[in-house]
Amino acid sequence: MFGDQALKLVTEAKACLNLDNVKPYNDELIRSLILETKQLHAHLSTLLSTLETQSAHLAPSDVSGLQSQLLMLHLIVQYNKRALLIYHNIRLDLLTTHLSRHSYALNILFARQPHLRTALSPHEQDHLKRYSELIHRTKLDYLDLSPNLRLDISDQQVYEAVPTDLLVTVKVNKDLNDVWLSSTQTAPTTFAKDQTVTINRSDVRGLINRGWVSVIDGST
Repeated sequence: MFGDQALKLVTEAKACLNLDNVKPYNDELIRSLILETKQLHAHLSTLLSTLETQSAHLAPSDVSGLQSQLLMLHLIVQYNKRALLIYHNIRLDLLTTHLSRHSYALNILFARQPHLRTALSPHEQDHLKRYSELIHRTKLDYLDLSPNLRLDISDQQVYEAVPTDLLVTVKVNKDLNDVWLSSTQTAPTTFAKDQTVTINRSDVRGLINRGWVSVIDGST
């Protein structure tokens, strides 16, 4: 049924966002959704051509039927495209966040999270490599201006100080419902706006990076 594949893709993207983790790139589903979108677009073009060339010879009810089909196909095509954009945008945001947690060093990210090597598409790996190199060059330009940065001579990579506190006190900036903080949870967590909570830093790191909670106490 039209829209089912797009819904699966968005659901998978939401799961990645809730778990703050990247699942293996679903190449098969994406290719299938792109193919469906192309076929729908071709059918839409055919219907539009028919309507433009034969509307004068068709009964009003037939014209209305063609117009309804055109609208439906257009909405499905747009829905599929939005699903593809949502999926890739969420993955890109998560990957950039994970990279920032490891001082934008791709080799360290892969060393500490080896599953990402097989979870990423070739295009995502290439993007992260280029992004890491860009951040690296920028940090080198401003190394003398920031006392919080340290240059490791062995690999010429810039690292930021790693937080040593396991717990952090945060203030919730917005109502958060059904939040999955880790893959070991048995039920989602709910936070109320302006609530203050002390929690494991690793569990709320994704919320901190998105600005949904603010650190009150704990090194950043």
